[in-house]
Amino acid sequence: MAKSNIKGRNVAMMVEKAEGSNTFVRVGCIGDLGLSITTESDEVTCSDSTDFKEFEPGQISIDASGNLTVRQLTDAPAGNGGVPAAQTDATDGVSTENFIDWHLAGRKLKLRFDLGQGTGTARYQALFFITKSDLKAQLKGAATYAVSLQGTGPMTKTLAP
Repeated sequence: MAKSNIKGRNVAMMVEKAEGSNTFVRVGCIGDLGLSITTESDEVTCSDSTDFKEFEPGQISIDASGNLTVRQLTDAPAGNGGVPAAQTDATDGVSTENFIDWHLAGRKLKLRFDLGQGTGTARYQALFFITKSDLKAQLKGAATYAVSLQGTGPMTKTLAP
């Protein structure tokens, strides 16, 4: 069995941009992302427990976060400014603008986290909704956007074909 380290840039947050399409688009310009899985502890201590408390695993919750560098995505038709083929960044990409619109609409997002690249890559998928977002634009440096997401329902795992 081969083992290899996975670099941070090879862990991707993917989002189903068009609701119900089951087609995922990589969230670009993400500087860091997080996925937290938490299991509640249910206390089951009773008179037979003696001096030590006893616990069983309870419900699982998931949440995610990401920090993006803000970029404006636009579409450019073929031939515009010497572009040989149409560039469809706004159509095919995911931007801060998309996240703000989804937050305001209260949309549940189908997110997938890919751990690596290529055949056999583990993919974890669940529904999330945005709970908080922060846009920061300093005089110097790039504008940034931070997003916090709460998972709802189960998380599933598949392997990339």
